[in-house]
Amino acid sequence: MVNGKEIGSLKEGTVSIIVPVYNTAGFLEKCITSLLCQTYSDLEIVLVNNGSTDNSAAILGKFANLDSRVRVVTKEHGLAGSARNAGLNAVTGQYIMFVDSDDYAAPNYVERLLSTLQEYGTEIAQCCFYRVEKGAARQYLPYKQPGVYSGRELSVLQASFVGLSTPQTVLWNKIYRRKVFDGLRFSEEREYEDIALAHKLIYPQERVAWIPDQLYYWVIHDKSGTTAPAYRMGRASEIYNYADRVRFFQSVGDAELTALNMKRCYYVAAQHIYNIKKIHGDQIVLDDFCGLIREYFPKLMKMSYFGLRTKLRIIFIRIFPTTFGGFSLRHKLNFQI
Repeated sequence: MVNGKEIGSLKEGTVSIIVPVYNTAGFLEKCITSLLCQTYSDLEIVLVNNGSTDNSAAILGKFANLDSRVRVVTKEHGLAGSARNAGLNAVTGQYIMFVDSDDYAAPNYVERLLSTLQEYGTEIAQCCFYRVEKGAARQYLPYKQPGVYSGRELSVLQASFVGLSTPQTVLWNKIYRRKVFDGLRFSEEREYEDIALAHKLIYPQERVAWIPDQLYYWVIHDKSGTTAPAYRMGRASEIYNYADRVRFFQSVGDAELTALNMKRCYYVAAQHIYNIKKIHGDQIVLDDFCGLIREYFPKLMKMSYFGLRTKLRIIFIRIFPTTFGGFSLRHKLNFQI
C-alpha cells in the first residue's frame, strides 16, 4: 500500500475518483470493490447518486460506512453530465479520475496511471482497456508502445480513425491533474457529455502520456448508454456535440482539425439518419441532420486535405446518406474516416 508516501518515483497526492451512479445496483459491488482494493490507497472515492430509483442508494451507503475514503453525494436525477459536475464540485484531491458505475478497474489502475503522469510530467495520462461482453474481456485496441503525444496529435487521431477515437474521448482511461478542469464543466443539457468536452481537455495539452497497459474493464450490457440495441433519440446529442467540436476548431483557427471533425460528423450523421428513419423517429432531428449533410457537403468538397476516394465517398453520402449509414453500421466499418 502507498498510503500517501513516496514509493520509488511515485510521490504522495490524493486521487479523487468520481463515480456517477444511476440505477446500476447490479454492478456497484464489483465496481466499488475494485476501487477500494487499489494498490494506491490515498483515494477519495466520490459516489454521486444521480437520483437512482433502484437499490443503488443502499449499496452506496453501505460502502460509505465501511471505508472512510468513500463519500456519497446525492442529487436529483439529471443527465450524466450533471452528476459528473456534482462530483467535480465535491472533490478535494490533487488528481481526478472517472469510473462508470457498471465498469471495474484492475488493482494497479490508479498507481500505474499516477506514476506515469508523474514520471513524464504531463497533465493527463491514459491507458488502454478491455471491452467486456457476456463476461468475456477482450482487448479493445492493439496498441503496444508507450508514448508521449501532444494534445493536437491525439486530437488528430480522435478525428481521423474510428478505432482510435474512443481512447481519446472516454473519461475513464485517464488521470488528470485537477487544474485541467479549471473553467471547464460537462454539459448538463445533452447526452454524450464526454464527446462535448474531451477535445477541450486534450487539445490544449503540450504533452499527454499514453501507456499500453490494459487497466480498465468497460462492461457492455443491454442498458449501456452507447450500445443499447434500440435507437434512443437522446443519442442525437452525439451529432450536435460533434458539430460543436467543428465550431471549436474553427474558433481556434485549426483548419486541419476543422476539416477532419467536419468529415467525421458528416459520416456519423448519415448513420443517425439511417437509424432515425428505421424507427420513424423525430422528424425535426432528421431534418437537422439532413440539413447538416447539405451544409457540410460543399465545404468538404473544397477542402484540400482529402483525396479522390474520400471525396467520392462524400459525394455518395450526399446522394444516399441512408444507404451509407445502414451499410457502415451493419458491417461495422473501421476504416480511416
